[in-house]
Amino acid sequence: SPLRGRLAYLGLRSNGWDTDDALRLASVWGDASIEHLEMYWNKLELDAVAALLCHGARAPLRRLEVFSNHIVPGTISPAHRASEPMSLDVLSLADNPLGDSGWASLCEQMSLRSIGALDLSGCALEDASALTRGAPQVRERLDVSNNPFSSQTIRALVEAPWNPSLSSLEV
Repeated sequence: SPLRGRLAYLGLRSNGWDTDDALRLASVWGDASIEHLEMYWNKLELDAVAALLCHGARAPLRRLEVFSNHIVPGTISPAHRASEPMSLDVLSLADNPLGDSGWASLCEQMSLRSIGALDLSGCALEDASALTRGAPQVRERLDVSNNPFSSQTIRALVEAPWNPSLSSLEV
């Protein structure tokens, strides 16, 4: 695989990559040592994010940032579902119109167990329970700002029984 070796960071920003491109990347990932993958301003779908997470679970992937890719709720191929729980240091899905159902689907299919910093700002989330029920444990920082939350939802988020080590909550 051309990605084998010591490539710790891969940034693919504004390249017009679509889901097929991301799936090809995931298929050649092999035993690459990528720890930090950024794919900002491309055209990825939910299944592509799942594939990157799934293949990244076999590598030392610690940070996945897929900011502003227009990711909407969709289906996740059975081939891209995680077989084992996974943890990440950073997961950023900011400014993607995932909605509550897209986020819930990703959590359910990917067995996300824990995340150091989670950025779901601007993801069209509306329901606080989508962030707490079946969602991964956020260890340090949670950003859910710029979502259309009601005042009731904001209160529920602030009062939720978060991980005691959570040091930052942005609503």
